Amino acid sequence: MLGLKYQVNNLSRYTLSSIPRLSVGRYYSTEGQEPLTSTVQAETQKINKSLIPLVPDASTSITDLELQDKLVRSKSKDLDTKAKIVTFSNLPLFRPNGKVTIRRPGSTNVRLVQHEHLYKDRPIKELTIIQKRTGGRNETGKIVVRHRGGGNKKRLRLVDYFRHELGKHIVQRIEYDPVRTCHLALIQNVKSSEISYIVAADGLRAGDYVESFRHGFSEDLRREIRKLSSVSDLDGPLDNSILLQKIIQRGNCVPYRYIPTGTIIHNLGLTRDGDAKLCRAAGTFGRLVSKDDKKAVVLLNSGEQRYVDIDAVATIGMVSNIEHSLEQMGKAGRNRWKGRRPRVRGVAMNKVDHPHGGGRGKSKSNKLSQSFSGVLAKGYKTRRSKYNKNGLKVKDRRV
Repeated sequence: MLGLKYQVNNLSRYTLSSIPRLSVGRYYSTEGQEPLTSTVQAETQKINKSLIPLVPDASTSITDLELQDKLVRSKSKDLDTKAKIVTFSNLPLFRPNGKVTIRRPGSTNVRLVQHEHLYKDRPIKELTIIQKRTGGRNETGKIVVRHRGGGNKKRLRLVDYFRHELGKHIVQRIEYDPVRTCHLALIQNVKSSEISYIVAADGLRAGDYVESFRHGFSEDLRREIRKLSSVSDLDGPLDNSILLQKIIQRGNCVPYRYIPTGTIIHNLGLTRDGDAKLCRAAGTFGRLVSKDDKKAVVLLNSGEQRYVDIDAVATIGMVSNIEHSLEQMGKAGRNRWKGRRPRVRGVAMNKVDHPHGGGRGKSKSNKLSQSFSGVLAKGYKTRRSKYNKNGLKVKDRRV
């Protein structure tokens, strides 16, 4: 955990007054979002009526939850395109601010997502390290990943995937991460003033409160639950309904043992003391299907179901930046900014460079379609399930 947290009191540039903070905490805030049009609001309300809440009740079946996931994926493209995606081809020639829209070939087909709630300044330098660029080479200088090289300089953000620290944390701001597809949330411990980066859940905004329950419940939470349930015994069991209402909030890190079945989760941990391994990319999420005393079953976006430790942790909600898949670069230069070099077809190469290369014209002759290293592309079985069985997999994604 070295380097993941930093004391704000020890920072000369980052004090409590320099970090933007709201005086009133909000659990589900929408400040900073653009107002939607009436058409988008109507379509959103129509879909929300047919959706099941984040934490379904006991009468909801897993089949209904799977149908809901398909509905969300099918409807999200239309809503996100109308609400947040901006294309230069649809902008008027003369804008209200007096600027003139210049349509160039590189901006004709570009589609970028507008995120007004993101922090506009630089990150906390003490929570970042220099990202060493390899250009796709290994330690011996051999190319192991093709089509990589160049691009803008980036600093790698140190993200806390463990969430060991107890107590309430306030979200100071939501930041853009040039290395990851998701957004990051800068959180600060209310008592110790330590700050760290976590993966931002969808809908998380500055001023919200998040908490980690990996190592149990804090004394403040226990005292609050006993006060609401009017229990005089300080060592007695907690009211389960009030407990779930307090801990099942967007962005909270909760063990599978306390998560209700069917809840939308991300940053899935696999072992008791391990960090988050699954559902960390933009817009991804999983669902808790079932659980017993020792293990739980989670459903992934691919359709695969697998076992996880019942004492491992996951974060409530889905990962932010769900519109990432709708972006279009618009020009080759944007890919070069990200360090992605052009992909050359095999038939356009010489015979010494690729199995499809050489010959006269564009034909690859009578050769089978294969990769640069000679792996067949069609009909070749890439799995040996007889020897490499995964004992933690309940249902394969291909079934």
